[in-house]
Amino acid sequence: MKGVLLSLFLITTLSGQVLQDISLGARGKFEVSSQPSPSHYFRLLRSRDFNTWETVDLQSSGNELAVLSDSVLPRPNGFYKLQRISNRSPLDSDGDGRSDIAELALGHGLNAADPISTRDGNIFLATEENFNSLSKRDNFPGAQNVREVKFLITNIRTKPELYFFNINRNQHHYDFAINVLNFPRNYNEFTRNTYISAVNRQNLAGSLVSHDNYIAPDGSKGIYTLEFWPTDPVTFEWIELAYEIIAKNAPFISRLAYHAPSETQRQLQKANQALYDASSIHTIETDDLFSSTTYQPMNQQEAFGRLVASTGRETLSARDIVIFKNLPNDLTYVSGIITEVPQTPLSHVNLKAQQNDTPNSYIEDAANHPEIAPLIGQNIYYRVSAGGFEIRAATQDEVEDYFESIRPTQSSSPPRDLSETKITALSRVAFSESDSFGGKAANVAELRRLFPNNAPDGFAIPFHFYHEFMIHNRFYPEVAAMISNADFQSNPALRESLLANFRDRIQNKSTMPTWMYQELTELQNNLPPRHHPAPSLQRQCRGYHQLQWRWPLRLIHS
Repeated sequence: MKGVLLSLFLITTLSGQVLQDISLGARGKFEVSSQPSPSHYFRLLRSRDFNTWETVDLQSSGNELAVLSDSVLPRPNGFYKLQRISNRSPLDSDGDGRSDIAELALGHGLNAADPISTRDGNIFLATEENFNSLSKRDNFPGAQNVREVKFLITNIRTKPELYFFNINRNQHHYDFAINVLNFPRNYNEFTRNTYISAVNRQNLAGSLVSHDNYIAPDGSKGIYTLEFWPTDPVTFEWIELAYEIIAKNAPFISRLAYHAPSETQRQLQKANQALYDASSIHTIETDDLFSSTTYQPMNQQEAFGRLVASTGRETLSARDIVIFKNLPNDLTYVSGIITEVPQTPLSHVNLKAQQNDTPNSYIEDAANHPEIAPLIGQNIYYRVSAGGFEIRAATQDEVEDYFESIRPTQSSSPPRDLSETKITALSRVAFSESDSFGGKAANVAELRRLFPNNAPDGFAIPFHFYHEFMIHNRFYPEVAAMISNADFQSNPALRESLLANFRDRIQNKSTMPTWMYQELTELQNNLPPRHHPAPSLQRQCRGYHQLQWRWPLRLIHS
Protein backbone atom coordinates (compact mmCIF):
# COMPACT_ATOMS: atom_id res chain seq x y z
CA MET A 1 0.00 0.00 0.00
CA LYS A 2 1.52 3.31 -1.12
CA GLY A 3 2.57 5.61 1.75
CA VAL A 4 2.04 2.97 4.44
CA LEU A 5 4.75 1.55 6.68
CA LEU A 6 3.32 -1.49 8.45
CA SER A 7 4.45 -2.68 11.89
CA LEU A 8 2.85 -5.72 13.54
CA PHE A 9 2.52 -6.16 17.28
CA LEU A 10 1.19 -9.31 18.87
CA ILE A 11 -0.04 -9.39 22.46
CA THR A 12 -1.57 -12.09 24.60
CA THR A 13 -3.69 -10.50 27.30
CA LEU A 14 -4.75 -13.88 28.68
CA SER A 15 -1.31 -14.43 30.19
CA GLY A 16 -0.71 -10.73 30.76
CA GLN A 17 2.38 -10.91 28.56
CA VAL A 18 3.06 -7.85 26.39
CA LEU A 19 5.35 -8.06 23.41
CA GLN A 20 7.05 -5.24 21.46
CA ASP A 21 6.35 -1.76 22.84
CA ILE A 22 2.60 -2.03 23.49
CA SER A 23 1.79 -1.43 27.15
CA LEU A 24 -1.16 -0.80 29.41
CA GLY A 25 -1.94 2.88 29.81
CA ALA A 26 -3.29 4.74 32.81
CA ARG A 27 -6.89 3.89 31.89
CA GLY A 28 -6.13 0.17 31.61
CA LYS A 29 -6.23 0.08 27.80
CA PHE A 30 -3.37 -1.02 25.57
CA GLU A 31 -1.35 1.87 24.17
CA VAL A 32 1.46 2.30 21.69
CA SER A 33 3.53 5.40 21.01
CA SER A 34 4.73 6.41 17.55
CA GLN A 35 7.76 8.49 16.68
CA PRO A 36 7.06 12.08 15.51
CA SER A 37 6.24 12.26 11.81
CA PRO A 38 4.75 15.58 10.61
CA SER A 39 4.03 14.16 7.16
CA HIS A 40 2.13 11.11 8.42
CA TYR A 41 -0.72 10.09 10.66
CA PHE A 42 -1.13 6.78 12.49
CA ARG A 43 -3.84 4.13 12.61
CA LEU A 44 -4.15 1.37 15.23
CA LEU A 45 -6.09 -1.80 14.36
CA ARG A 46 -7.17 -4.73 16.51
CA SER A 47 -7.98 -8.33 15.59
CA ARG A 48 -9.08 -11.40 17.46
CA ASP A 49 -8.37 -13.92 14.69
CA PHE A 50 -5.69 -12.36 12.46
CA ASN A 51 -8.25 -12.20 9.63
CA THR A 52 -10.66 -9.38 10.49
CA TRP A 53 -9.16 -6.08 11.61
CA GLU A 54 -11.02 -3.30 13.43
CA THR A 55 -9.70 0.27 13.35
CA VAL A 56 -9.67 1.44 16.96
CA ASP A 57 -7.78 4.76 16.89
CA LEU A 58 -6.46 7.47 14.60
CA GLN A 59 -3.87 10.05 15.63
CA SER A 60 -1.72 12.65 13.94
CA SER A 61 1.66 13.38 15.49
CA GLY A 62 3.27 16.53 14.10
CA ASN A 63 6.52 17.10 15.95
CA GLU A 64 5.42 15.13 19.02
CA LEU A 65 4.81 11.51 19.90
CA ALA A 66 1.41 10.18 18.90
CA VAL A 67 -0.10 7.91 21.55
CA LEU A 68 -2.70 5.49 20.15
CA SER A 69 -4.81 3.28 22.38
CA ASP A 70 -7.39 0.56 22.02
CA SER A 71 -10.93 1.79 22.50
CA VAL A 72 -11.85 -1.04 24.91
CA LEU A 73 -10.28 -2.76 27.88
CA PRO A 74 -8.14 -5.83 27.14
CA ARG A 75 -9.74 -9.11 26.23
CA PRO A 76 -8.01 -12.50 25.82
CA ASN A 77 -5.91 -13.07 22.71
CA GLY A 78 -5.60 -9.71 21.02
CA PHE A 79 -3.59 -8.75 17.97
CA TYR A 80 -2.67 -5.18 17.07
CA LYS A 81 -1.39 -3.57 13.93
CA LEU A 82 0.04 -0.05 13.74
CA GLN A 83 0.08 1.75 10.40
CA ARG A 84 1.94 4.93 9.51
CA ILE A 85 0.09 6.58 6.63
CA SER A 86 1.22 9.47 4.44
CA ASN A 87 -0.84 12.64 4.74
CA ARG A 88 -0.72 12.84 0.95
CA SER A 89 -2.44 9.47 0.54
CA PRO A 90 -4.94 9.32 3.40
CA LEU A 91 -7.43 6.52 3.89
CA ASP A 92 -11.14 6.70 4.70
CA SER A 93 -11.28 4.40 7.73
CA ASP A 94 -14.99 4.77 8.45
CA GLY A 95 -16.14 4.79 4.82
CA ASP A 96 -18.07 8.05 4.98
CA GLY A 97 -16.43 9.75 1.99
CA ARG A 98 -14.23 11.98 4.15
CA SER A 99 -10.52 11.26 4.43
CA ASP A 100 -8.94 10.41 7.77
CA ILE A 101 -7.04 13.71 7.62
CA ALA A 102 -10.31 15.62 7.30
CA GLU A 103 -11.84 13.59 10.13
CA LEU A 104 -8.88 14.27 12.42
CA ALA A 105 -9.18 17.98 11.70
CA LEU A 106 -12.86 17.84 12.74
CA GLY A 107 -12.01 15.86 15.87
CA HIS A 108 -13.98 12.70 15.09
CA GLY A 109 -11.92 10.14 13.28
CA LEU A 110 -14.14 7.05 13.42
CA ASN A 111 -17.75 8.21 13.09
CA ALA A 112 -19.39 8.59 9.71
CA ALA A 113 -22.01 11.00 11.11
CA ASP A 114 -21.99 14.66 10.17
CA PRO A 115 -21.49 17.11 13.05
CA ILE A 116 -24.64 18.51 14.70
CA SER A 117 -25.27 21.54 16.86
CA THR A 118 -23.66 21.05 20.28
CA ARG A 119 -26.85 22.23 21.96
CA ASP A 120 -28.63 19.21 20.42
CA GLY A 121 -25.86 16.67 20.99
CA ASN A 122 -22.52 15.52 19.66
CA ILE A 123 -20.97 12.80 17.56
CA PHE A 124 -17.84 12.57 19.73
CA LEU A 125 -17.48 12.76 23.52
CA ALA A 126 -13.88 13.58 24.36
CA THR A 127 -14.36 14.17 28.08
CA GLU A 128 -16.65 13.42 30.98
CA GLU A 129 -17.71 17.08 30.85
CA ASN A 130 -18.96 16.51 27.29
CA PHE A 131 -21.02 13.57 28.56
CA ASN A 132 -22.40 15.54 31.52
CA SER A 133 -23.47 18.42 29.28
CA LEU A 134 -25.86 16.06 27.42
CA SER A 135 -26.98 13.95 30.38
CA LYS A 136 -30.05 14.07 32.54
CA ARG A 137 -30.04 12.78 36.08
CA ASP A 138 -33.72 12.57 36.97
CA ASN A 139 -34.50 10.39 33.96
CA PHE A 140 -32.62 7.55 35.62
CA PRO A 141 -33.50 7.73 39.30
CA GLY A 142 -32.10 4.24 39.84
CA ALA A 143 -29.23 5.29 42.08
CA GLN A 144 -27.69 8.47 43.31
CA ASN A 145 -25.51 10.18 40.69
CA VAL A 146 -26.66 7.93 37.87
CA ARG A 147 -26.61 9.93 34.62
CA GLU A 148 -27.88 8.97 31.19
CA VAL A 149 -27.11 10.06 27.66
CA LYS A 150 -29.22 8.55 24.91
CA PHE A 151 -27.73 7.60 21.57
CA LEU A 152 -29.09 6.82 18.11
CA ILE A 153 -27.14 4.89 15.48
CA THR A 154 -28.57 5.18 11.97
CA ASN A 155 -27.85 3.26 8.76
CA ILE A 156 -26.58 0.27 10.70
CA ARG A 157 -26.54 -2.01 7.65
CA THR A 158 -24.57 0.35 5.39
CA LYS A 159 -22.73 3.33 6.92
CA PRO A 160 -23.35 3.46 10.70
CA GLU A 161 -23.66 7.00 12.04
CA LEU A 162 -23.60 7.58 15.82
CA TYR A 163 -25.27 10.50 17.58
CA PHE A 164 -25.21 11.23 21.31
CA PHE A 165 -28.11 13.56 21.97
CA ASN A 166 -29.09 16.01 24.66
CA ILE A 167 -32.16 14.55 26.34
CA ASN A 168 -32.83 17.85 28.06
CA ARG A 169 -33.85 19.14 24.60
CA ASN A 170 -35.20 15.94 23.01
CA GLN A 171 -36.30 13.35 25.54
CA HIS A 172 -37.06 10.49 23.13
CA HIS A 173 -35.17 8.95 20.23
CA TYR A 174 -38.03 9.74 17.86
CA ASP A 175 -38.00 13.40 18.94
CA PHE A 176 -34.29 13.66 18.19
CA ALA A 177 -34.67 11.86 14.86
CA ILE A 178 -37.34 14.21 13.53
CA ASN A 179 -36.20 17.46 15.17
CA VAL A 180 -32.45 17.19 14.59
CA LEU A 181 -31.86 14.56 11.89
CA ASN A 182 -34.94 15.55 9.86
CA PHE A 183 -36.45 12.07 9.75
CA PRO A 184 -39.99 11.88 8.32
CA ARG A 185 -42.69 12.62 10.90
CA ASN A 186 -43.91 9.04 10.86
CA TYR A 187 -43.77 7.40 14.28
CA ASN A 188 -44.87 4.00 13.01
CA GLU A 189 -42.15 3.92 10.37
CA PHE A 190 -39.49 5.01 12.88
CA THR A 191 -40.61 2.35 15.36
CA ARG A 192 -40.65 -0.33 12.69
CA ASN A 193 -37.07 0.54 11.62
CA THR A 194 -35.65 0.98 15.12
CA TYR A 195 -37.11 -1.61 17.53
CA ILE A 196 -37.96 -5.31 17.80
CA SER A 197 -37.84 -6.44 14.16
CA ALA A 198 -34.74 -8.28 12.98
CA VAL A 199 -35.81 -7.81 9.35
CA ASN A 200 -36.72 -4.12 9.32
CA ARG A 201 -34.15 -2.78 11.76
CA GLN A 202 -32.17 0.12 10.30
CA ASN A 203 -31.38 2.03 13.49
CA LEU A 204 -30.25 1.30 17.04
CA ALA A 205 -31.68 3.31 19.94
CA GLY A 206 -30.18 2.96 23.39
CA SER A 207 -28.65 4.63 26.44
CA LEU A 208 -25.19 5.19 27.83
CA VAL A 209 -25.48 5.21 31.62
CA SER A 210 -22.86 6.34 34.14
CA HIS A 211 -22.70 4.46 37.44
CA ASP A 212 -20.25 6.59 39.40
CA ASN A 213 -20.60 4.62 42.65
CA TYR A 214 -19.90 1.19 41.15
CA ILE A 215 -16.92 -0.52 42.78
CA ALA A 216 -15.00 -2.87 40.47
CA PRO A 217 -13.36 -6.08 41.75
CA ASP A 218 -9.96 -4.35 41.62
CA GLY A 219 -11.25 -1.55 43.84
CA SER A 220 -11.50 1.09 41.13
CA LYS A 221 -14.65 3.17 40.95
CA GLY A 222 -17.14 3.88 38.17
CA ILE A 223 -18.49 2.14 35.10
CA TYR A 224 -20.53 3.12 32.03
CA THR A 225 -23.13 0.68 30.75
CA LEU A 226 -24.57 0.30 27.27
CA GLU A 227 -28.29 -0.49 27.51
CA PHE A 228 -31.30 -0.91 25.25
CA TRP A 229 -35.04 -0.75 25.93
CA PRO A 230 -35.76 -3.92 27.97
CA THR A 231 -38.32 -5.40 25.55
CA ASP A 232 -36.11 -4.82 22.50
CA PRO A 233 -34.49 -8.17 21.55
CA VAL A 234 -31.25 -6.67 20.17
CA THR A 235 -29.03 -9.39 18.72
CA PHE A 236 -25.31 -9.82 19.31
CA GLU A 237 -24.45 -8.43 15.87
CA TRP A 238 -25.96 -5.03 16.66
CA ILE A 239 -24.78 -4.94 20.26
CA GLU A 240 -21.22 -5.47 19.03
CA LEU A 241 -21.62 -2.68 16.46
CA ALA A 242 -22.97 -0.27 19.09
CA TYR A 243 -20.32 -1.24 21.64
CA GLU A 244 -17.43 -0.71 19.22
CA ILE A 245 -18.59 2.58 17.76
CA ILE A 246 -19.46 4.06 21.17
CA ALA A 247 -16.12 3.01 22.64
CA LYS A 248 -14.27 4.72 19.77
CA ASN A 249 -16.26 7.93 20.03
CA ALA A 250 -16.30 8.26 23.81
CA PRO A 251 -12.61 7.56 24.47
CA PHE A 252 -12.66 9.16 27.92
CA ILE A 253 -14.55 6.10 29.23
CA SER A 254 -12.18 3.73 30.99
CA ARG A 255 -14.66 0.95 31.68
CA LEU A 256 -17.58 0.24 29.34
CA ALA A 257 -19.85 -2.81 29.68
CA TYR A 258 -22.99 -4.06 28.00
CA HIS A 259 -25.79 -4.54 30.54
CA ALA A 260 -28.91 -6.56 29.73
CA PRO A 261 -31.62 -5.15 32.06
CA SER A 262 -34.43 -7.57 31.13
CA GLU A 263 -34.95 -11.32 31.12
CA THR A 264 -35.52 -11.20 27.34
CA GLN A 265 -32.09 -9.68 26.77
CA ARG A 266 -30.39 -11.85 29.40
CA GLN A 267 -31.63 -15.00 27.68
CA LEU A 268 -30.39 -13.72 24.31
CA GLN A 269 -27.01 -12.99 25.84
CA LYS A 270 -26.85 -16.41 27.45
CA ALA A 271 -27.73 -18.13 24.18
CA ASN A 272 -24.91 -16.29 22.41
CA GLN A 273 -22.35 -16.32 25.22
CA ALA A 274 -19.71 -17.92 22.99
CA LEU A 275 -19.92 -14.94 20.63
CA TYR A 276 -19.54 -12.50 23.52
CA ASP A 277 -16.57 -14.44 24.88
CA ALA A 278 -14.85 -14.28 21.50
CA SER A 279 -15.53 -10.54 21.07
CA SER A 280 -14.17 -7.36 22.60
CA ILE A 281 -17.43 -6.73 24.50
CA HIS A 282 -17.26 -6.59 28.27
CA THR A 283 -20.58 -7.51 29.93
CA ILE A 284 -21.91 -7.03 33.44
CA GLU A 285 -24.80 -8.71 35.25
CA THR A 286 -27.40 -6.71 37.17
CA ASP A 287 -26.42 -8.29 40.49
CA ASP A 288 -22.77 -7.36 39.94
CA LEU A 289 -23.64 -3.85 38.83
CA PHE A 290 -25.58 -3.08 41.99
CA SER A 291 -24.01 -5.52 44.45
CA SER A 292 -22.00 -2.86 46.27
CA THR A 293 -25.08 -0.79 47.14
CA THR A 294 -27.51 -1.23 50.02
CA TYR A 295 -29.98 1.47 48.94
CA GLN A 296 -31.22 2.74 45.58
CA PRO A 297 -33.73 5.59 45.31
CA MET A 298 -35.56 4.33 42.25
CA ASN A 299 -38.49 6.80 42.19
CA GLN A 300 -38.28 9.76 44.52
CA GLN A 301 -41.81 10.25 45.82
CA GLU A 302 -43.67 10.04 49.14
CA ALA A 303 -46.82 8.25 50.29
CA PHE A 304 -48.83 6.90 53.21
CA GLY A 305 -50.17 3.37 53.59
CA ARG A 306 -50.06 0.05 55.42
CA LEU A 307 -46.59 -1.59 55.38
CA VAL A 308 -46.81 -5.17 54.10
CA ALA A 309 -44.04 -7.77 53.73
CA SER A 310 -45.26 -9.68 50.68
CA THR A 311 -45.18 -13.46 50.54
CA GLY A 312 -46.76 -13.52 47.09
CA ARG A 313 -49.98 -15.06 48.43
CA GLU A 314 -51.77 -12.07 49.94
CA THR A 315 -54.14 -9.69 48.18
CA LEU A 316 -52.57 -6.26 47.83
CA SER A 317 -54.45 -2.99 47.58
CA ALA A 318 -53.82 0.60 46.58
CA ARG A 319 -53.37 1.43 50.27
CA ASP A 320 -50.43 -0.93 50.79
CA ILE A 321 -46.73 -0.07 50.85
CA VAL A 322 -45.17 -3.39 49.96
CA ILE A 323 -41.80 -5.00 50.67
CA PHE A 324 -41.02 -7.51 47.90
CA LYS A 325 -38.37 -10.15 48.50
CA ASN A 326 -38.04 -10.62 44.73
CA LEU A 327 -39.11 -8.49 41.80
CA PRO A 328 -42.75 -9.34 40.98
CA ASN A 329 -43.59 -10.29 37.40
CA ASP A 330 -46.81 -8.33 37.65
CA LEU A 331 -47.80 -5.54 39.97
CA THR A 332 -51.20 -4.20 40.95
CA TYR A 333 -51.59 -0.58 41.99
CA VAL A 334 -49.97 -0.07 45.41
CA SER A 335 -49.12 3.01 47.43
CA GLY A 336 -45.38 2.33 47.71
CA ILE A 337 -42.73 -0.20 46.70
CA ILE A 338 -39.63 -1.54 48.46
CA THR A 339 -37.60 -4.39 46.97
CA GLU A 340 -34.92 -6.46 48.68
CA VAL A 341 -33.15 -7.11 45.36
CA PRO A 342 -31.61 -4.40 43.17
CA GLN A 343 -33.68 -2.97 40.36
CA THR A 344 -32.67 -1.39 37.09
CA PRO A 345 -34.02 2.00 36.04
CA LEU A 346 -35.90 0.36 33.16
CA SER A 347 -37.29 -2.56 35.16
CA HIS A 348 -41.03 -3.26 35.00
CA VAL A 349 -41.42 -2.35 38.68
CA ASN A 350 -39.71 1.02 38.34
CA LEU A 351 -41.51 1.94 35.13
CA LYS A 352 -44.81 1.16 36.88
CA ALA A 353 -43.73 3.27 39.87
CA GLN A 354 -42.89 6.23 37.64
CA GLN A 355 -46.16 5.85 35.76
CA ASN A 356 -48.15 5.97 39.01
CA ASP A 357 -45.95 8.48 40.92
CA THR A 358 -45.28 5.75 43.48
CA PRO A 359 -42.26 5.90 45.82
CA ASN A 360 -39.94 3.02 44.97
CA SER A 361 -36.56 1.98 46.33
CA TYR A 362 -34.23 -0.95 46.80
CA ILE A 363 -33.33 -1.46 50.46
CA GLU A 364 -31.09 -4.38 51.33
CA ASP A 365 -32.84 -6.90 53.65
CA ALA A 366 -35.63 -4.37 54.20
CA ALA A 367 -37.96 -6.74 56.09
CA ASN A 368 -35.29 -7.12 58.79
CA HIS A 369 -34.05 -3.54 58.78
CA PRO A 370 -34.20 -2.15 62.35
CA GLU A 371 -36.04 1.00 61.21
CA ILE A 372 -38.55 -0.95 59.10
CA ALA A 373 -39.27 -4.37 60.66
CA PRO A 374 -41.12 -3.05 63.78
CA LEU A 375 -43.56 -1.16 61.51
CA ILE A 376 -44.69 -4.09 59.35
CA GLY A 377 -48.50 -4.33 59.49
CA GLN A 378 -48.87 -0.72 60.60
CA ASN A 379 -49.72 2.56 58.87
CA ILE A 380 -46.57 4.39 57.83
CA TYR A 381 -45.22 7.45 56.03
CA TYR A 382 -42.64 6.51 53.34
CA ARG A 383 -40.41 8.93 51.46
CA VAL A 384 -37.69 8.12 48.92
CA SER A 385 -34.96 10.68 48.26
CA ALA A 386 -31.48 10.68 46.76
CA GLY A 387 -29.90 10.89 50.19
CA GLY A 388 -31.87 8.08 51.84
CA PHE A 389 -35.32 6.84 52.79
CA GLU A 390 -37.65 7.93 55.57
CA ILE A 391 -40.13 5.52 57.15
CA ARG A 392 -42.11 6.34 60.29
CA ALA A 393 -45.38 5.36 61.92
CA ALA A 394 -48.44 7.28 60.72
CA THR A 395 -51.90 7.83 62.15
CA GLN A 396 -55.10 6.68 60.49
CA ASP A 397 -56.08 10.33 60.03
CA GLU A 398 -52.84 11.00 58.13
CA VAL A 399 -53.52 8.03 55.88
CA GLU A 400 -57.11 9.09 55.19
CA ASP A 401 -56.10 12.69 54.52
CA TYR A 402 -53.41 11.52 52.08
CA PHE A 403 -55.70 9.30 50.04
CA GLU A 404 -58.39 11.96 50.03
CA SER A 405 -55.81 14.44 48.65
CA ILE A 406 -54.93 12.19 45.70
CA ARG A 407 -58.48 11.03 44.99
CA PRO A 408 -59.82 12.33 41.64
CA THR A 409 -62.48 14.97 42.10
CA GLN A 410 -64.63 13.42 39.38
CA SER A 411 -65.32 9.79 38.57
CA SER A 412 -64.51 8.58 35.08
CA SER A 413 -64.93 5.47 32.98
CA PRO A 414 -63.66 4.55 29.53
CA PRO A 415 -66.13 5.10 26.70
CA ARG A 416 -67.88 2.06 25.21
CA ASP A 417 -69.25 2.16 21.67
CA LEU A 418 -71.90 -0.54 21.18
CA SER A 419 -72.73 0.41 17.60
CA GLU A 420 -70.23 -2.10 16.15
CA THR A 421 -72.07 -5.45 16.18
CA LYS A 422 -69.96 -7.76 13.99
CA ILE A 423 -66.92 -9.91 14.68
CA THR A 424 -64.16 -8.27 12.63
CA ALA A 425 -60.81 -9.46 11.29
CA LEU A 426 -57.85 -7.71 12.93
CA SER A 427 -56.74 -6.54 9.50
CA ARG A 428 -59.88 -4.40 9.35
CA VAL A 429 -59.74 -3.00 12.90
CA ALA A 430 -58.31 0.52 13.23
CA PHE A 431 -56.34 1.70 16.23
CA SER A 432 -58.98 4.38 16.79
CA GLU A 433 -61.68 1.72 17.30
CA SER A 434 -60.65 0.77 20.83
CA ASP A 435 -64.01 2.10 22.08
CA SER A 436 -65.73 -0.62 20.03
CA PHE A 437 -63.31 -3.56 20.33
CA GLY A 438 -61.17 -2.76 23.37
CA GLY A 439 -57.59 -1.62 23.76
CA LYS A 440 -56.03 -5.07 23.45
CA ALA A 441 -57.69 -5.84 20.12
CA ALA A 442 -56.92 -2.38 18.72
CA ASN A 443 -53.28 -2.62 19.85
CA VAL A 444 -52.80 -6.08 18.36
CA ALA A 445 -54.38 -4.87 15.13
CA GLU A 446 -51.91 -1.99 15.07
CA LEU A 447 -49.02 -4.40 15.75
CA ARG A 448 -50.21 -6.44 12.79
CA ARG A 449 -49.76 -3.39 10.60
CA LEU A 450 -46.32 -2.58 12.05
CA PHE A 451 -44.93 -6.13 12.28
CA PRO A 452 -47.05 -8.43 10.10
CA ASN A 453 -44.66 -11.36 10.52
CA ASN A 454 -44.37 -11.12 14.31
CA ALA A 455 -47.86 -10.24 15.58
CA PRO A 456 -50.73 -12.76 15.81
CA ASP A 457 -53.57 -12.82 13.32
CA GLY A 458 -57.16 -13.24 14.37
CA PHE A 459 -60.50 -11.57 14.99
CA ALA A 460 -61.85 -8.96 17.38
CA ILE A 461 -65.16 -9.39 19.23
CA PRO A 462 -66.90 -6.04 19.82
CA PHE A 463 -68.16 -4.85 23.19
CA HIS A 464 -71.67 -5.39 21.82
CA PHE A 465 -71.25 -9.14 22.45
CA TYR A 466 -70.19 -8.60 26.06
CA HIS A 467 -73.06 -6.20 26.64
CA GLU A 468 -75.67 -8.60 25.25
CA PHE A 469 -74.16 -11.53 27.17
CA MET A 470 -74.40 -9.60 30.46
CA ILE A 471 -78.02 -8.61 29.76
CA HIS A 472 -78.96 -12.17 28.73
CA ASN A 473 -77.69 -13.57 32.07
CA ARG A 474 -78.94 -10.62 34.18
CA PHE A 475 -75.40 -9.98 35.48
CA TYR A 476 -75.50 -6.18 35.46
CA PRO A 477 -77.65 -5.95 38.64
CA GLU A 478 -75.18 -8.28 40.40
CA VAL A 479 -72.27 -6.08 39.41
CA ALA A 480 -74.06 -2.95 40.60
CA ALA A 481 -74.86 -4.59 43.96
CA MET A 482 -71.23 -5.60 44.47
CA ILE A 483 -69.87 -2.17 43.64
CA SER A 484 -72.29 -0.44 46.00
CA ASN A 485 -71.38 -2.79 48.88
CA ALA A 486 -69.30 -0.82 51.40
CA ASP A 487 -67.37 -3.94 52.49
CA PHE A 488 -66.56 -4.70 48.82
CA GLN A 489 -65.07 -1.22 48.50
CA SER A 490 -62.98 -1.29 51.69
CA ASN A 491 -61.95 -4.94 52.14
CA PRO A 492 -59.48 -6.19 49.46
CA ALA A 493 -59.71 -9.85 50.54
CA LEU A 494 -63.54 -9.82 50.43
CA ARG A 495 -63.47 -8.01 47.10
CA GLU A 496 -61.15 -10.63 45.60
CA SER A 497 -63.33 -13.45 46.92
CA LEU A 498 -66.57 -11.96 45.54
CA LEU A 499 -64.95 -11.28 42.17
CA ALA A 500 -63.62 -14.84 42.01
CA ASN A 501 -67.14 -16.18 42.68
CA PHE A 502 -68.57 -13.87 40.02
CA ARG A 503 -65.98 -15.04 37.46
CA ASP A 504 -66.93 -18.62 38.26
CA ARG A 505 -70.62 -17.84 37.63
CA ILE A 506 -69.75 -16.29 34.27
CA GLN A 507 -67.60 -19.23 33.24
CA ASN A 508 -69.58 -22.17 34.55
CA LYS A 509 -73.14 -21.07 35.31
CA SER A 510 -74.09 -18.86 32.38
CA THR A 511 -75.69 -19.31 28.99
CA MET A 512 -75.11 -17.64 25.67
CA PRO A 513 -77.73 -16.09 23.38
CA THR A 514 -78.44 -18.40 20.44
CA TRP A 515 -77.48 -15.79 17.82
CA MET A 516 -74.14 -15.18 19.56
CA TYR A 517 -73.33 -18.88 19.74
CA GLN A 518 -74.19 -19.27 16.06
CA GLU A 519 -71.92 -16.38 15.00
CA LEU A 520 -68.98 -17.70 17.03
CA THR A 521 -69.57 -21.23 15.72
CA GLU A 522 -69.64 -19.95 12.16
CA LEU A 523 -66.35 -18.15 12.78
CA GLN A 524 -64.85 -21.32 14.18
CA ASN A 525 -66.03 -23.44 11.25
CA ASN A 526 -64.36 -21.08 8.80
CA LEU A 527 -60.98 -21.24 10.52
CA PRO A 528 -58.23 -23.57 9.24
CA PRO A 529 -58.56 -27.14 10.60
CA ARG A 530 -55.70 -26.77 13.07
CA HIS A 531 -57.74 -24.14 14.96
CA HIS A 532 -60.82 -26.33 15.51
CA PRO A 533 -61.44 -27.65 19.03
CA ALA A 534 -62.09 -31.26 19.82
CA PRO A 535 -65.84 -32.20 19.87
CA SER A 536 -65.78 -32.77 23.63
CA LEU A 537 -64.53 -29.24 24.17
CA GLN A 538 -67.10 -27.88 21.77
CA ARG A 539 -69.91 -29.46 23.75
CA GLN A 540 -68.57 -27.85 26.95
CA CYS A 541 -68.65 -24.34 25.52
CA ARG A 542 -71.86 -22.82 26.83
CA GLY A 543 -70.71 -19.57 28.41
CA TYR A 544 -68.93 -16.63 26.84
CA HIS A 545 -65.75 -17.04 28.94
CA GLN A 546 -65.72 -20.78 28.33
CA LEU A 547 -65.55 -19.97 24.66
CA GLN A 548 -62.85 -17.39 25.24
CA TRP A 549 -60.48 -19.61 27.22
CA ARG A 550 -61.20 -23.16 26.03
CA TRP A 551 -61.48 -22.81 22.30
CA PRO A 552 -58.13 -22.43 20.56
CA LEU A 553 -59.38 -19.37 18.70
CA ARG A 554 -57.55 -16.08 18.67
CA LEU A 555 -60.54 -14.07 19.83
CA ILE A 556 -59.24 -10.84 21.27
CA HIS A 557 -61.26 -8.45 23.39
CA SER A 558 -60.93 -6.41 26.55
